[in-house]
This record gives sequence, C-alpha cells and structure tokens, in this order.
Amino acid sequence: MGLGRYIALVGEPVTRRIGIPSAVARLPLGMTALALLLLVQRDSGSFALAGGVAASFALASGLTSPIRGRLVDRFGPMPVLMATGVLQPFALLSVVLFSTWLRDDAGVVVAAAAAGATLPPVGPVVRVLWQRLPSAGLCEAAFALDAVLLQVIYYGVGPPLVTALTVLHSPELAMFVIAGLTAVGTVLVASAPACRVRPAARERPPPWGALAAPGIAGVLVTVLVSSAAIGALEVAVTGFAAEHAMAGLAGLYLAAFGLGSIAGGLWYGSRSSRRALGAQYRLWLAVTIAGFAPLPLCSGPGWLAAFLVVGGFAVAPASIVQFRLVGELAQDSVLTEAFTWLLSASLAGAAVGNAAAGAVVEKAGSTAALGTALVLSAAAFLLSLELS
Repeated sequence: MGLGRYIALVGEPVTRRIGIPSAVARLPLGMTALALLLLVQRDSGSFALAGGVAASFALASGLTSPIRGRLVDRFGPMPVLMATGVLQPFALLSVVLFSTWLRDDAGVVVAAAAAGATLPPVGPVVRVLWQRLPSAGLCEAAFALDAVLLQVIYYGVGPPLVTALTVLHSPELAMFVIAGLTAVGTVLVASAPACRVRPAARERPPPWGALAAPGIAGVLVTVLVSSAAIGALEVAVTGFAAEHAMAGLAGLYLAAFGLGSIAGGLWYGSRSSRRALGAQYRLWLAVTIAGFAPLPLCSGPGWLAAFLVVGGFAVAPASIVQFRLVGELAQDSVLTEAFTWLLSASLAGAAVGNAAAGAVVEKAGSTAALGTALVLSAAAFLLSLELS
C-alpha cells in the first residue's frame, strides 16, 4: 500500500532496465506535433500546410499503430523496436530536408506521414511488460506511473522543451533533438533482456486480431468518446483563455489540468480496489463527469484554473483502468496489438473532440465548448454501462 508499492516496483529488474529509456523514447510524443507546426509554418508561411503536416503525422501514426503491434506480437519487441528506432529518426530528418532546404510541400507531407507510420511502439511494448509483473499491486503501480509519465510528457515537459529549443536556436534543432531521443531511447529499450524474448507462439493471428476478443470493441468505443471529451476540453480551455485576452496562458490552464491528473494517477496506483475493472472504469468516468460539471459555469480565469485541477483528477485513473481492462480482455498472443488499438482509439477521439470543440468555440464561444466536453464525458459513461 502507498509509497511502499512504488518502492517495490522500482526494485523489479524490468523496471530498472527499461524505466528511464522508455521515458526518453516517449518524450518526443509531447514534442513532435508542435515542432512540426513551428517548422513548417516558419518555412512556408502557411498555417494550413503546417496543420496538414501535423495531421498527416497523427493520422499515419493512428492508422498503422495496430500493424506495428501485430508485428511485435508475431516477431517479438526487439526487431520491431530496432527497425522503427532507426527508420523514424530518418523520416523526421527528411521532414527538415523537404521543408527547410528543398521547400517541397508534397514531400514534407509524405515525410511526416512516414514518420507517423514508423513511430516506435515503445508504449504498448512497455505496457505488456507491466501486465506481466508478478502481482496485481505492482501492475497497478506500474500503470499508474506510466499514465503519470504521459501526463508529464504531454503537458509539463514536451511543449516547453520544443519552445526553448526553438527560441534558443530554431525548429530544426527541436526536430534533431526529437530524432536523437527517439533513436537512443528506443534502441535502449529494445536491447533490454525482457524485449529480446521471442513469442512462444509464431502462428498467424486471426484476421480481426485483438478486435476479435470479446469486450475489446466496447472498451475501444468508450475510450474514443472519453478521449473526445478531453480533446474538446483542451480546445475549449484555449478558447476561454483567448476570450479573456490571456491566450498566452492557455498552456498554464492545461498544466493545471495535467497536475490534477498526475495527482489522481499517483493516488490510484498507491491503493488497491476489490471492484471489478469494469465497475472501476464506470466509477472513474462518473467522477470525470462530476469534475467537468462546474467548468461551463466558471466566469473568471482563477476559478477555471482551480476547477481544472479538480476536473483532471479522474483522467489518469480512468486511463490506467483502460489499460488494465484491455490487458485482461485480450489474449496474450495479441496483447501488444490490443494496446496499440487503444492508442488509435485515443488519437481518433482526441481529433474528433478537437474538431467539434473548435467549431463550437467559433460559433457559440468557449462556455458552450466546455459544455460539449461535459456532454461527451457523459456519453462515455453511458457507453461504459454496457461493459461487463
């Protein structure tokens, strides 16, 4: 219980061997989209092209993620990680080549798509290793730290690091750093003993792969809608800051939301629950609704910041239970693929939420967009009622 669970987790050999390298390999997750936007917009002068390049990267990553997961399940983590750990840095450097030196708009879109398609599946591989830890308590703690790490990367470290590198030198430097972090972190994870183990079964999976497992599709649909709620919230908060002449502080609002999520993830990982995972998932989605409910009523910036901390508390615990649900439902032979489907659902949901909230902010303002996030969180809870 409590801190002792995290201390025990650090004592596990697999944690010591892949913990820091996996953090290094995944740091670019919070950096790449912003770096692409800054680089392409500076070189082309077009926000439309910059947005298209970032969308190309995200779309290619989401569509091909299950394929990479299936390759890991069939051939083991090491060859897939080694290949993508080399290919993606080259693709990222190709973006710089086409954008800065060749000024080829079509080339930069294709290069960004190639970078997305070769994104190393470090996160899914690491979560499979967490799923195989010797006790449920260690598994909970590991998934909690994993969720907290992602919050830190997305809200606390990645975007400020890109900003600093761009201000100090240029967007190209940010892209070079991203490529280097990807290569070094991914290769170190791939070389860990736990990643050098080949799958015991080498037969081909069924055509539907992880989606054939009972219950998986329902979880993925729920994840898509809950991710849409968070994506809508991010855009709504940005719109709120702009309406109050505080556009430059939008990142601080998102940081407040991330702080609440980090606190919730650490709290969840330090405790055990006897509830079934489906019941836990519904509980945390209900808490999310309660946390989002006051946001459309906030009239001042200070109140919004405070309630965003509260509203973020359930996000990481819900994410942790999502991972554990998928790990429980999927067969071991398609476990990595199942985790990559989870990533694809999250990316798709965030994109839907971003687009929906953007349209609402444009037509009805940020308060209505905050209400959209609340409605989507309620829809996710209703969908979770169908899960066992």
